[in-house]
Amino acid sequence: MKRILFSLWIPLVCLLGVCAVVGTAYGDVGSIELSGGVLAPYDVSGGDTSVGWQIAYAAGVTDHVEIGAIFMRTGNFEAENDITNGEVEISTLMLQTRWLFNPESTTRGFVDLAGGMMDLDPKGKATTSSRSGGAARFGVGVDQALTPHLSLRFSTGYTTGIGRTSEIDILDVSVSLVFGVRLLE
Repeated sequence: MKRILFSLWIPLVCLLGVCAVVGTAYGDVGSIELSGGVLAPYDVSGGDTSVGWQIAYAAGVTDHVEIGAIFMRTGNFEAENDITNGEVEISTLMLQTRWLFNPESTTRGFVDLAGGMMDLDPKGKATTSSRSGGAARFGVGVDQALTPHLSLRFSTGYTTGIGRTSEIDILDVSVSLVFGVRLLE
Protein backbone atom coordinates (compact mmCIF):
# COMPACT_ATOMS: atom_id res chain seq x y z
CA MET A 1 0.00 0.00 0.00
CA LYS A 2 2.87 2.33 0.85
CA ARG A 3 4.40 1.95 -2.59
CA ILE A 4 1.04 2.69 -4.23
CA LEU A 5 0.50 5.86 -2.18
CA PHE A 6 4.07 7.01 -2.67
CA SER A 7 4.01 6.27 -6.41
CA LEU A 8 0.83 8.34 -6.80
CA TRP A 9 2.50 11.38 -5.22
CA ILE A 10 5.56 11.37 -7.47
CA PRO A 11 3.69 12.07 -10.76
CA LEU A 12 1.57 14.71 -9.01
CA VAL A 13 4.64 16.57 -7.74
CA CYS A 14 6.34 16.31 -11.15
CA LEU A 15 3.20 17.65 -12.87
CA LEU A 16 3.06 20.57 -10.44
CA GLY A 17 6.73 21.30 -11.15
CA VAL A 18 6.21 21.29 -14.91
CA CYS A 19 3.17 23.56 -14.55
CA ALA A 20 5.11 25.91 -12.29
CA VAL A 21 8.06 26.09 -14.68
CA VAL A 22 5.86 26.60 -17.76
CA GLY A 23 3.69 29.12 -15.92
CA THR A 24 6.65 31.17 -14.80
CA ALA A 25 8.39 30.97 -18.17
CA TYR A 26 5.54 33.00 -19.63
CA GLY A 27 4.90 35.13 -16.53
CA ASP A 28 6.57 38.18 -15.03
CA VAL A 29 9.22 36.27 -13.13
CA GLY A 30 10.76 33.09 -14.45
CA SER A 31 13.39 31.29 -12.47
CA ILE A 32 13.96 27.69 -11.53
CA GLU A 33 16.32 26.18 -8.99
CA LEU A 34 17.48 22.72 -8.05
CA SER A 35 19.11 21.97 -4.72
CA GLY A 36 20.50 19.05 -2.81
CA GLY A 37 22.33 18.66 0.43
CA VAL A 38 22.95 17.09 3.81
CA LEU A 39 20.30 16.99 6.51
CA ALA A 40 20.88 16.60 10.26
CA PRO A 41 17.50 15.69 11.80
CA TYR A 42 16.70 15.44 15.53
CA ASP A 43 13.69 13.39 16.63
CA VAL A 44 12.02 15.52 19.30
CA SER A 45 9.85 12.71 20.70
CA GLY A 46 12.62 10.11 20.89
CA GLY A 47 15.62 12.36 21.49
CA ASP A 48 17.56 10.61 18.72
CA THR A 49 19.72 12.17 15.99
CA SER A 50 20.52 10.97 12.50
CA VAL A 51 22.02 12.07 9.19
CA GLY A 52 20.05 12.25 5.96
CA TRP A 53 19.75 14.04 2.63
CA GLN A 54 17.33 16.20 0.73
CA ILE A 55 16.64 17.33 -2.82
CA ALA A 56 14.29 20.10 -3.93
CA TYR A 57 13.22 22.17 -6.87
CA ALA A 58 11.39 25.47 -6.99
CA ALA A 59 10.06 27.93 -9.54
CA GLY A 60 9.69 31.67 -8.95
CA VAL A 61 6.13 32.89 -9.38
CA THR A 62 6.73 36.46 -8.16
CA ASP A 63 9.76 38.41 -6.97
CA HIS A 64 9.14 37.19 -3.41
CA VAL A 65 7.45 33.77 -3.80
CA GLU A 66 8.68 30.39 -5.03
CA ILE A 67 6.73 27.13 -5.24
CA GLY A 68 8.13 23.66 -5.65
CA ALA A 69 8.67 20.32 -3.96
CA ILE A 70 11.09 18.85 -1.46
CA PHE A 71 12.05 15.23 -0.77
CA MET A 72 13.85 14.42 2.49
CA ARG A 73 15.14 11.09 3.76
CA THR A 74 16.60 10.51 7.20
CA GLY A 75 18.97 7.86 8.38
CA ASN A 76 17.87 5.41 11.06
CA PHE A 77 16.05 6.63 14.18
CA GLU A 78 15.31 4.52 17.24
CA ALA A 79 11.54 4.16 17.40
CA GLU A 80 9.19 2.24 19.62
CA ASN A 81 5.71 2.16 18.18
CA ASP A 82 3.24 -0.38 16.87
CA ILE A 83 5.23 -1.11 13.68
CA THR A 84 8.74 -1.48 15.10
CA ASN A 85 10.77 -1.64 18.29
CA GLY A 86 13.95 -0.88 16.41
CA GLU A 87 15.12 1.59 13.83
CA VAL A 88 13.01 3.42 11.28
CA GLU A 89 13.89 5.55 8.24
CA ILE A 90 11.64 8.51 7.50
CA SER A 91 10.92 9.82 4.00
CA THR A 92 8.87 12.93 3.26
CA LEU A 93 7.67 14.27 -0.08
CA MET A 94 6.07 17.70 0.18
CA LEU A 95 4.85 20.59 -1.94
CA GLN A 96 6.52 23.78 -0.72
CA THR A 97 5.98 27.54 -0.81
CA ARG A 98 8.90 29.83 0.04
CA TRP A 99 8.66 33.57 0.80
CA LEU A 100 11.90 35.42 0.04
CA PHE A 101 13.36 38.48 1.75
CA ASN A 102 15.81 40.66 -0.27
CA PRO A 103 15.45 38.51 -3.43
CA GLU A 104 17.92 40.61 -5.45
CA SER A 105 20.62 40.58 -2.76
CA THR A 106 23.57 38.15 -2.65
CA THR A 107 22.30 37.06 0.78
CA ARG A 108 18.57 36.43 0.96
CA GLY A 109 16.48 35.05 3.77
CA PHE A 110 13.36 32.93 3.44
CA VAL A 111 10.48 31.33 5.30
CA ASP A 112 8.92 28.18 3.90
CA LEU A 113 5.77 26.14 4.47
CA ALA A 114 5.26 22.66 3.06
CA GLY A 115 2.71 19.89 3.18
CA GLY A 116 2.63 16.38 1.78
CA MET A 117 3.21 12.82 2.88
CA MET A 118 5.52 11.00 5.26
CA ASP A 119 6.56 7.36 5.04
CA LEU A 120 7.99 5.32 7.94
CA ASP A 121 10.13 2.37 6.84
CA PRO A 122 11.10 0.04 9.73
CA LYS A 123 14.59 -1.49 9.68
CA GLY A 124 14.33 -3.88 12.65
CA LYS A 125 11.74 -6.48 13.59
CA ALA A 126 8.49 -5.06 12.28
CA THR A 127 4.87 -6.11 12.49
CA THR A 128 4.13 -4.38 9.18
CA SER A 129 6.25 -3.28 6.25
CA SER A 130 5.68 0.48 6.56
CA ARG A 131 3.24 3.26 7.35
CA SER A 132 2.30 6.39 5.41
CA GLY A 133 0.60 9.53 6.62
CA GLY A 134 0.55 13.27 6.19
CA ALA A 135 3.35 15.72 6.93
CA ALA A 136 3.66 19.47 7.47
CA ARG A 137 6.81 21.60 7.66
CA PHE A 138 7.80 25.12 8.70
CA GLY A 139 11.32 26.33 7.98
CA VAL A 140 13.57 29.38 7.88
CA GLY A 141 16.92 29.88 6.22
CA VAL A 142 19.32 31.96 4.23
CA ASP A 143 20.87 31.63 0.75
CA GLN A 144 24.38 32.96 0.20
CA ALA A 145 25.24 33.52 -3.48
CA LEU A 146 28.60 32.11 -4.60
CA THR A 147 28.20 32.89 -8.32
CA PRO A 148 25.24 34.24 -10.34
CA HIS A 149 23.87 30.68 -10.72
CA LEU A 150 25.16 28.92 -7.59
CA SER A 151 24.46 29.51 -3.92
CA LEU A 152 24.82 27.83 -0.55
CA ARG A 153 21.64 27.36 1.51
CA PHE A 154 21.59 27.09 5.29
CA SER A 155 18.21 26.21 6.75
CA THR A 156 16.44 24.81 9.76
CA GLY A 157 12.93 23.51 10.06
CA TYR A 158 10.31 21.62 12.01
CA THR A 159 8.47 18.72 10.36
CA THR A 160 5.58 16.89 11.99
CA GLY A 161 3.63 13.83 10.99
CA ILE A 162 -0.13 14.03 10.60
CA GLY A 163 -2.61 11.18 11.00
CA ARG A 164 -0.95 7.76 10.93
CA THR A 165 2.52 9.32 11.37
CA SER A 166 1.56 11.75 14.15
CA GLU A 167 4.17 10.32 16.56
CA ILE A 168 6.97 11.85 14.43
CA ASP A 169 8.28 15.36 15.23
CA ILE A 170 11.61 16.32 13.66
CA LEU A 171 13.80 19.41 13.98
CA ASP A 172 16.42 19.60 11.25
CA VAL A 173 19.40 21.64 10.15
CA SER A 174 20.60 21.39 6.55
CA VAL A 175 23.25 22.67 4.18
CA SER A 176 22.48 22.53 0.46
CA LEU A 177 24.04 23.57 -2.81
CA VAL A 178 21.53 25.45 -4.99
CA PHE A 179 21.74 25.81 -8.77
CA GLY A 180 19.39 28.44 -10.17
CA VAL A 181 18.60 29.78 -13.63
CA ARG A 182 16.57 32.86 -14.47
CA LEU A 183 14.51 32.09 -17.58
CA LEU A 184 13.46 35.70 -18.12
CA GLU A 185 15.64 38.76 -17.64
